[in-house]
Amino acid sequence: MFSPARFHSKIKPSGCTPAIACPVCGQTVQMQIFNSFELFKILEIPVHSFNNRHFAVCPQCASVFEPAENAAKAFENGNANFLTAERLTLLKKGAANAQDGEAL
Repeated sequence: MFSPARFHSKIKPSGCTPAIACPVCGQTVQMQIFNSFELFKILEIPVHSFNNRHFAVCPQCASVFEPAENAAKAFENGNANFLTAERLTLLKKGAANAQDGEAL
């Protein structure tokens, strides 16, 4: 049965943090920031997005962090320097002992 209305989950890259020390592995890195959200579409036309959530991933240990609410809003407004290690909450710990170029 065909339904003209659908929900989609999306994750899009949003940029990078300034060089900060990862709270898990201790390396100074630029973490990639992603935006996760739900999208409601009617006939494949986006109508409404909701459940917006930002998260950062350390490229060295693959740990996932969520920025504090005020830090995420500052990042959306173009102030990436507001994201610091103190404003990140650990969501998932990665492999802290991975070497450069080693698969995680």
